Amino acid sequence: MDIYPITVLLVEDDEDDYIILRDLLLGLEAGKFRLDWAATYDAAIEQMARNQHDVFLVDYVLGERNGIELLNEAREKGCDAPIILLTGRGDREVDMAAMKAGAADYLNKDEIRAPVLERSIRYAIERKRSEEERLQREKLQVVLEMAGAVCHEMNQPIQVISGHSELMLMDMTEDDPFYEKIKTIEEQTTKMGEITRRLTEITRYETEDYIGSTRIIDIEKASEKKE
Repeated sequence: MDIYPITVLLVEDDEDDYIILRDLLLGLEAGKFRLDWAATYDAAIEQMARNQHDVFLVDYVLGERNGIELLNEAREKGCDAPIILLTGRGDREVDMAAMKAGAADYLNKDEIRAPVLERSIRYAIERKRSEEERLQREKLQVVLEMAGAVCHEMNQPIQVISGHSELMLMDMTEDDPFYEKIKTIEEQTTKMGEITRRLTEITRYETEDYIGSTRIIDIEKASEKKE
């Protein structure tokens, strides 16, 4: 399902070109796009690093710098939204360089029409979404394989410890000085068994904060059944 408005940052140092592109976008469908403008390279980097837009439209010519430099620096600063490069007529070398740098698309500014611009933005966002879903599936597969290996290796020792704990408790009275210790071992072994069971029920990739910037699999959320 599409979620509107689509937030767009236009990086363009020519105000006339900004107005043309603004009118094309905002004239498509009321409320479909929300457009912000960065008129300089530095202003663009600052906004792109925040990752608060769905897509970026970047002019190739930005004073002494260019759009490919901006694309590369933005990626280094963590910008992961699709970037569409706007080029001039006949700039095939620039177009090829843009694709190599990871641009989602490139459009000739002299030939841009509203339907072309809308389609390019929509396809860029859909490709980004598909790529994220693919990565999630790959991560989930790795988690499932690891969980299966862990469960396989842990089940037998858990069963052995649990079995011996039960036998020892059967031969003890509650006033035995070791009774509570063995009872604790049995209870914790049961919890370990519950954890391995939850590992086998993981259905999606969910993580949680751990230490510092480290993230770990959230077993509870990853294995809970969706309504």
